[in-house]
Amino acid sequence: MYLAGVGSAAITHMVPHTFYLGEYPTTMLDDDTKGDFEVHVRLHLWAPAPGKGDLVVTGEWGQHRSVEMWYPAGDSNITVVLPAPATSVKLWWPAGVGSQRLYSVNATILPTSGAIMVTAQRKMGFRYVALVTGNDTDPRYVEKAATEEGTELHGMMFRCNGAVIFARGANVVPTEELEGWYSAAVHTQLVKSSAEANFNMLRVWGGGVYLPQVCIILLAILPA
Repeated sequence: MYLAGVGSAAITHMVPHTFYLGEYPTTMLDDDTKGDFEVHVRLHLWAPAPGKGDLVVTGEWGQHRSVEMWYPAGDSNITVVLPAPATSVKLWWPAGVGSQRLYSVNATILPTSGAIMVTAQRKMGFRYVALVTGNDTDPRYVEKAATEEGTELHGMMFRCNGAVIFARGANVVPTEELEGWYSAAVHTQLVKSSAEANFNMLRVWGGGVYLPQVCIILLAILPA
């Protein structure tokens, strides 16, 4: 348990989502052949009272957007879209395939009431990851899979930026159920140790006691 002081508003979560705007790739992309991206930056806010201010979101690749925003008391969220032209960014690759170029995304709220500004920052990479369960070299299957869930008699594989990725990794149970018992450095060391063992994927178990959930993630290895 901890206490946090809040002025006019607080950013409780900041989530940048990348969307690839190029054609679906079935061969390995490179920085000369990739398409453009968009970044949807979603900010989750909490405020003790309604208010307004200027929101400025900046991407390290040279894009920014400023909007005037109103927020209610309690929880709310707002999404800001930043373009990411292909010529402005480099691709992120899983460990062992290529480099992990990361970019900073910064958000700042400047309340009109003159209260202290609120800031948040996240690191992100530009990549297109697909879980493939059918013949994705057939454009008809790709079109169908864009709006339907399911599988075909194809097995399962991952593509990252068009390249087929051979999964090497392990199952990971969350280090601790209670927030704050382990520092961020512990989780960073776990990921770094996995990379040094030549892993490129972790299968992470999470969720509640009654409804455990399973997700599979490609390792977001930090630069050495």
